[in-house]
Amino acid sequence: MTEKIDPARLRKARAMLRKSQETAARLLGVTYATYSRWENGHTQPLPDRREKVWRLIHLAERRGED
Repeated sequence: MTEKIDPARLRKARAMLRKSQETAARLLGVTYATYSRWENGHTQPLPDRREKVWRLIHLAERRGED
């Protein structure tokens, strides 16, 4: 998926999963600083991480529908 990650959507997904930025970063295989930059809109995930980020977002959104 090449669609840009919306930082607010990423932040909301992480909150819905009740994970800290540090834990989310670890789950995605990146540093806390990298994850923080994504969530604050300073950078976008590189293609090799973007798919994992989308999976995290979709997981949170599916859980929110329950």
